[in-house]
Amino acid sequence: MPPSKTQALRIVSLHWGFHGGVAKYASLMKGIQEQGPFEIQYLCIRQSNWPLDIPAFAEIKPTEIRISSRLDLTWLPRLLSILKQHPPHVIMSHGYNAHFLAWIVRPFLTLRPTLLCSYHGPYHPTTKNREFIGPLFNRFTDFFIKHIASHTVTICHFCKNYLVNKGVPADKIRIIHNGIQDLTPDVTDRAGIRKEWNLQDSDLVLGIASRLELVKGLSYLVEAMSYLSPKYPHLKLIVIGTGTAESGLQKQVHQLKLETVIQFVGYRPDIGSCLQAFDIFVLPSLAECHSIALLEAMRAGKPIVATNVGGNTESVRHEQEALIIPPHDSTALAQAIEQLIASAGLRTELAKAARKRFITTFLVESMVTQTTEWFTHIASTVKNTSNTTPSSGGSSRVR
Repeated sequence: MPPSKTQALRIVSLHWGFHGGVAKYASLMKGIQEQGPFEIQYLCIRQSNWPLDIPAFAEIKPTEIRISSRLDLTWLPRLLSILKQHPPHVIMSHGYNAHFLAWIVRPFLTLRPTLLCSYHGPYHPTTKNREFIGPLFNRFTDFFIKHIASHTVTICHFCKNYLVNKGVPADKIRIIHNGIQDLTPDVTDRAGIRKEWNLQDSDLVLGIASRLELVKGLSYLVEAMSYLSPKYPHLKLIVIGTGTAESGLQKQVHQLKLETVIQFVGYRPDIGSCLQAFDIFVLPSLAECHSIALLEAMRAGKPIVATNVGGNTESVRHEQEALIIPPHDSTALAQAIEQLIASAGLRTELAKAARKRFITTFLVESMVTQTTEWFTHIASTVKNTSNTTPSSGGSSRVR
C-alpha cells in the first residue's frame, strides 16, 4: 500500500535554469517517488531564452517561475508563496544559483525545511568574459555544502575528494554515480541517420554529443582532425549539440578548411538513434565529473576515446572499455583515434566491454535505488525547527 501523504517526506527539488547534467539528474530522480514514501515537487526559475533540456523538462513537468532577467527579483515572493502553500520537509537544490535561492528563502519559512543538495562538480565559465564568476560560484558552493546543507549527494569519487579537500566532512557526502535507462541499440537507426547527414557507407564516423562549451575541449578534437583528415579521406566528424563555443569552433573549422569533414548538426533529442551512426565516440573534455554523454556512448556500445579528467575513468578504464588520453593534447587524441582506425578488432573489443560495464554498473535503476535509500536515511533524521511537522502537526521527526 502506498504511504499516506502525512507519512511522506515532502521534497522540493529546486532549480535555477534547466539544462546540462543537472537537468538530466533531475529527470532521473522521478523514479524515487515510486520506491519510497516521498512527494517530490520540482520548481524551476528561468528566463524564456535560456537553454532548456526539453526532454528532461517534459519528463518531470516542473512548476515554472518565469523571470524577465537575472535582476528580476519577482521570483522571491512567488517562490515563497508556493513553499508556504505546501510546506516541504526538505529543499534539495541543484546547481550554484539554486543553492543560493534555498539559503535565501529558508529564513522566511515558518516551518524551516532541511537543506540538501546535489553536487555535480566545480563551475567552469562558459565564456572568457565570465571567468571572474567561477571562483565566486565555487567558493559559495563550497561554503554552502560545508556549513549550510545538512547532507550532499555527489555523482563520483572525484567530486567527493574535491569537497573533502575543501573541508567538507566526508560523512556529509554520499556518492551515487549517475545512471541512465537502458535502450537496446537499434542498428536500423544507423542507415537513416547517416543518410540524413549525407554520409557514405564507406565513411568512418567520429562523433560527440555534448554541450558546446570551452570546457568540453572540442577545439583539440578539431585540431586532431586536421592531422588525420589528409591521411584518412573517408574520416568524418559529427558534432551534436549547441553552446557558447559553437561559433568559435565553426570559425576554427573554416580556418583549417575542414568544412567537408566536420558537421555541426545542432541539438538532437534522439541521441540514442544518432549514436548508432557513429563508429567511434570521442570525449575530449578538459574537465568532467560523471559524464552522461559518456554513459550514453557506453549504452550504445561504441568504442570510446576519452580524456583522463574527473570521473571519466570511474566510467571507462584505459584499454578495457576505452582509450584514455591526457587532456589539452590534440596529438595524443589523434594517435588514439588512429589506433582505433587501424584496428576494427580493437573497436569491437572496446565497444562490447563498454556496453557490458554500462549494463552491470550504470543503469538508472541502481541510481534510483541508492538515492531512495539515501532519502530514507534523511527521513529518519530530518527535524524541523518548529515543534510541529508541516504535514501532521505532531512530532518534529518525519516518520
